[in-house]
Amino acid sequence: MIHTLEEITTNKALKQWLDRFFSRVDTRRTHRGLELYRNRAVTDFQDKIFGFTASVKGSKKYNVSAFFEGVNKAGLPHLDKALFICSCPDDVICCKHVVAAVIHWAVDFDTKKKDVQKLKSSKSSLVNQRFSKAPALKALEKLATKEEPVAFSKESTIDWVFHPPIAEVMDNIHKIVKKGV
Repeated sequence: MIHTLEEITTNKALKQWLDRFFSRVDTRRTHRGLELYRNRAVTDFQDKIFGFTASVKGSKKYNVSAFFEGVNKAGLPHLDKALFICSCPDDVICCKHVVAAVIHWAVDFDTKKKDVQKLKSSKSSLVNQRFSKAPALKALEKLATKEEPVAFSKESTIDWVFHPPIAEVMDNIHKIVKKGV
């Protein structure tokens, strides 16, 4: 059961954002939204470029949309520029369905942020592992420290003509064409 922000996220900036969000919603709707979230009433959640959309099953299925404009240093949307819309008949700005959807968004945001951090740390450890234990790298380092690079002692005495000069090729073609005419 979610009773505190710590149960939603451990991210300090996200907790502060949620605290500001919940301060704009009356206590009864906040508790009902938490209950809807706990009962897995949020479905069809989709992160969008502009915010998110979701369906929330209350007495009926309602559609919730969030529109965010700009983000702060922590990558969180500016709450003062956020717009929340629900298809339910409740005429408040933030109904229980919006609360449930925002909690779902916050958990999703937190999970994605943690996943990105895990990927970054595992990527850097893989890179370090790969280069520290790479026998090929050690062999290359050994070659690079040799005194004299590999080189031919003399120029080749045989002059192989792999590609004749283009002028010579064109002259030959011209001669062949003249003979044929």
